[in-house]
Amino acid sequence: MKFIVHFKLRSKKKGITSDYQFIYVRHRVEGKTSSDFSTGIKCKTSEWDQKAQRLKADTELLRQQNIKIAQIQSDLETIYNELRKADKSITANIIKQIYTKKATVSPTLLAFYDHYIDNELRPVLE
Repeated sequence: MKFIVHFKLRSKKKGITSDYQFIYVRHRVEGKTSSDFSTGIKCKTSEWDQKAQRLKADTELLRQQNIKIAQIQSDLETIYNELRKADKSITANIIKQIYTKKATVSPTLLAFYDHYIDNELRPVLE
């Protein structure tokens, strides 16, 4: 299965031009996309590097925003990989719903065991 994440600039309202644009996420699973969703980050068009899919980071704020973009990409890839491990149905819409907290993934046995170790056994062992 192929999973791709792209970021792109878009104004909130079509037809309205502005110096600032919002960064949206578009991800694909096997070539099929879900609707784009906003990262909550806005920037000037001149600050965006479309090829690198990141902001041209020359200030601390832009570097922090790049970290947030990288984290969003990482989170989406983690959701995709968790669904694959659990042998669940994977679509772009399912990944978006899980990311935006409109759906949940059942924890795997390993995740449940890790939670048990962290919360039940560690206090007893320490």
